[in-house]
Amino acid sequence: MSIKPSIAILLLILIVFFPLFNFLDAPPILQWDEGRLAVSSFEMSNSHNWIVTTINDKPDNISTKPPLMIWLQVLMMKVVGTNELAVRLPSALAALGTCLLLFFFFTKKNKEPLLGLICAIVLVTTQGYVTFHGTRTGDYDSLLTMLMLGYTIFFFLYLDEGKRKYLYITFFLLILSALTKGIQSLIFLPGLFIYAIYKMKLATILKQKEFYFGIVAFLFFVIGYYLLRDHFSPGYIDAVKREELGGRYNAVLGSHVGDEWFYYDLLVNDFFHEWYLLVLPGIIAGLCNKQKWIKEITIYSAILVFTYLLVISGAKTKISWYLMPIFPFLAMIVGVFLFSIYRILNDIDNKKQIFSYNFLPLIFLFFVFIIPYKTIVTNVVSNKYSPYERPEETDMEQFMKNVLHNNASIDSCMVLNEDLGLNVIWYYEVIRKQHQLSLVYRYTIPENGKIVVFLGESKKYIEDHFNTEIAQKFNNVTVYKLNGRKKSVESDLTEPNG
Repeated sequence: MSIKPSIAILLLILIVFFPLFNFLDAPPILQWDEGRLAVSSFEMSNSHNWIVTTINDKPDNISTKPPLMIWLQVLMMKVVGTNELAVRLPSALAALGTCLLLFFFFTKKNKEPLLGLICAIVLVTTQGYVTFHGTRTGDYDSLLTMLMLGYTIFFFLYLDEGKRKYLYITFFLLILSALTKGIQSLIFLPGLFIYAIYKMKLATILKQKEFYFGIVAFLFFVIGYYLLRDHFSPGYIDAVKREELGGRYNAVLGSHVGDEWFYYDLLVNDFFHEWYLLVLPGIIAGLCNKQKWIKEITIYSAILVFTYLLVISGAKTKISWYLMPIFPFLAMIVGVFLFSIYRILNDIDNKKQIFSYNFLPLIFLFFVFIIPYKTIVTNVVSNKYSPYERPEETDMEQFMKNVLHNNASIDSCMVLNEDLGLNVIWYYEVIRKQHQLSLVYRYTIPENGKIVVFLGESKKYIEDHFNTEIAQKFNNVTVYKLNGRKKSVESDLTEPNG
């Protein structure tokens, strides 16, 4: 039983739309990376400084990634407005692009689009892929995954078909991936090298002028960007060395610690839980397949997954979302296995005529995918996001989101600047002109006015030092109306020395 490409791509879009796009802007902007990117993109959209990313209008030398993702977020802000959707659309669109890449790759090579459709569905039912710090938040990783999949696919096509245009496209996508997340984009290169040796094509590549043109182009655009940014923001390259070139690899960053089995355990127990048991059968099915190119794409995918895991497992810093780029290749391996079973059942149905219109293989695919798909949809609907945030922080984010979308009002209010995440700073910057907001510290709080507080310690400080009324309350967030200082503690409100 075959399926027309037009019908398959329509099914693909319908199936992946809900996990990737529905409720995309429902949760507030999250702390850490998404908040940092949101602030940087908002500031870039105002400053028009397209080279140096900033935080609080100062060069950001903590997140030293190149600005391609931030450029796309700025573009989305111009298209859909400055809101959560603009921050996250580049990630969701990149995920759709990743699914389409899988679909068109298998359609081109196999003339059977169902295999591409199966691989794409495996991908969007992968919990480590459709999640926070994945396809559903404004982070680097979804875009990086699409671009890394792109350059590896076109390198495979180049080795398979020998068309030089594929080598040009490989370098083009490699440059874009490096402009997305720097050094991480290059981790597949050892795998490409090994596969080129396996195919006995390394000498051929080294003789191609296009190969050297690609290297020159990479140096011009990628290294050129780093040098240009260091020119406008001295110290940037030193920060890159500290944050990317050895810093995270040789030392633990914050609490991101784990042993050498960290990523394997994460795949088995959480991120690839529904599918991991089919990886080894997928490799076996691929190696035993009569079609040579399926055997080769299985070997290629296995090499890329293994070498990538080897590199990131050797790093001292272990971060869960570093697994993102291997999910398309794991999906291909699992997809090959499922497609092999589909073909066996299709042959049985043709011979035995168990059902009309070859329903048996379709029933198999339905029952294989229904539970993983339901799980992903449930996660999307429930908006289960970062487990690292405290309830008070989540409440403050949601409160500010409500203000941005006119579901709450804090006109002429102050926001106490104590332990505010960059996501809350982003909300503040976006809405402050409309609502006449101001940031204050403990020692700059005036006697009268309204102030927004969300931490328990800060609430105690306000209640101990001011005569207050509660003007508004949202879970852990309280808007106090200040009616003068308590005289017994007036001396405590002076600015601290130093």
